[in-house]
Amino acid sequence: MLRLVIPLVAIVSLLALSGCVSAQVSQPPVEIHPDTEPLNTGIQSADVRALAMKLCPELLAAPEIADAPGPVVVKVAPFKNTSRFFIDSSLFMKRLRLELNQYGGGQIRFQSDNDRVVKASSQVLRKRQEEKVRAYLKELAKRIAANPQFANNDGTPVKMAVVPVIGVNIVNMNGDSFAAMLRAEIAMASNGRIQFLMPGVVDGADYWLTGQFIPESMKKEGIINLANYIDIIDERVRLGKPIDTASIVAEGSSSYNGAATAVGATAQLGTSTQIYEKERMLSQMLHDPSFRENPDVNKHLDMMIVRPDDKLAVFEDMFLLDQQTPDVSGRANYILSGEISGMSQRRDGASSDYLLISVQLNDPETQEIVYEGAHEVKRLTRTGVVYR
Repeated sequence: MLRLVIPLVAIVSLLALSGCVSAQVSQPPVEIHPDTEPLNTGIQSADVRALAMKLCPELLAAPEIADAPGPVVVKVAPFKNTSRFFIDSSLFMKRLRLELNQYGGGQIRFQSDNDRVVKASSQVLRKRQEEKVRAYLKELAKRIAANPQFANNDGTPVKMAVVPVIGVNIVNMNGDSFAAMLRAEIAMASNGRIQFLMPGVVDGADYWLTGQFIPESMKKEGIINLANYIDIIDERVRLGKPIDTASIVAEGSSSYNGAATAVGATAQLGTSTQIYEKERMLSQMLHDPSFRENPDVNKHLDMMIVRPDDKLAVFEDMFLLDQQTPDVSGRANYILSGEISGMSQRRDGASSDYLLISVQLNDPETQEIVYEGAHEVKRLTRTGVVYR
C-alpha cells in the first residue's frame, strides 16, 4: 500500500505546481502595409516611401538628367542626420535609389558604395590582370626568341643568365618569379636556340636577363637604381661570390646593423668602397619595413636583356604588372546627398518634432546644387521611441 501512496503524492504535487504557472502562448506576427505605423511616433516608414515617391519624378524631370544625351552617372554621398532621432539615414537614399532605378528607364546609373562590392571588384580585376600578364609573357618570349640578335651564326645556342629583378622601390612583389616564368617561355619558344644557365650562375653567359619594377608613385624613394645593382652583380661575379639577393643582404647587413665597420666589411668582402656602399644600401632597403609597403599604384615590370661586357641593354620591354585599384568616382556626373534636420519641443511629457528631409543633386566641378527637393514631417509624440 505504501508503494502506491508515494507516486500518488508526487502526481498531486505536480498538478498543484502546474496550476500556479500560466501558459505563455506566442502570437503570430501581424503583417501590415509599409505605410501603416501602429506606434505613430517619430519618423515612420511612410516618410521614407513618401520622400522617394515625391522626389523621384522631380529628379527625373530635372534638365541635367532629362536632357542628358546618355545615362547620367551619380555617386551617392552619405546621408547626414542632425535630428534627435537615431535612425539609419541611408534608408532614405536606398529607397530613393530603388525608385529611380525602377522608373528612370536607365537614364541614371549609380556608383556602388558597398565596401564588399569594391573588394570583390578588386579581386576580379586582379585576376584579369594576372591573366593579361601571363598572356603577355608568352607573347614577349616569342618576340625574344624570334629576334635575330639572339641567334649565333654557327648554330650554337645563345647562353643567358638570369640576374635578380630589382625595384625602384620595394613594393612587396616577387620579380624573380616573373623572370623565371619568362625564362621558361623563352626556352620553349626558341626550341633550344636560347639556353639558360642555372639560377645564380652568370659566368660564361652571352646575355643577362634582368629587369626592374617601376611604380607610378610621386613618393621619393631614394633607392638604388638598376645600374648600381648591376655593378654589384658584376663585382660579386668577379670575386666568385653568389649573386642572389639573399646573399648580398646577408653579407651587407652585418655592417648595416653595426656588427662591423665599413672599412672592415670592405676588406672582408674584397670590394671597393663604392661597391660596398651600394651593397649596404641594398641591405638597408630590404631591412627597412617602410620599403616593404605595397602602395596602391600602377606597377610596371621592365624586362631587359643586357650584354655583360659593356652593360648595354640590347633589348627592353615594359608592361603593366599590377594595376592600381580603379577610382571610378571621377566618372560621376553628379553627387546625390541628403540631410535630416529637426526641431524639437518638449512639455509635460510630450514632444513636438518638425523634420525636414532634403535631397540635393550637386555638380562635383562647380559645387552647384542643380536640384533640391524635400519632404516635411511634424508629429506629436507622447512616448519615447528607439530606432534600430
